[in-house]
Amino acid sequence: MQTSEVVNPEITQGIVGFPRDINELLLLDTYQGMTDEEINLIIDFKITRERATQEHMLLAAKQITEMTEKIEIERDSCKNMESMLKSMIDRCKPIQTIVPPKSLEFDCTEISHG
Repeated sequence: MQTSEVVNPEITQGIVGFPRDINELLLLDTYQGMTDEEINLIIDFKITRERATQEHMLLAAKQITEMTEKIEIERDSCKNMESMLKSMIDRCKPIQTIVPPKSLEFDCTEISHG
């Protein structure tokens, strides 16, 4: 069944009894000359595409939220590790110069040359 009495041969090139390809239908500027089945095909296509877009956007939003949560966990972990490292460094004794005891010191003036 045609939606309009005006029949344009360029618009109705599909095989009689079969709807035209969705790509061909989407390129048309008007619904004039399309069958009800072709119009429904376009509507179904656009609904399906919109649902897929919405599902993709929801999945992307969920993944962004999960990544943000993981980043926060990693940031907290890094702060804890940094704090632990700083605490360990602060507990270390500073390196002192080793000074030999007096009994091991030599007085070179007492050595005789002979």
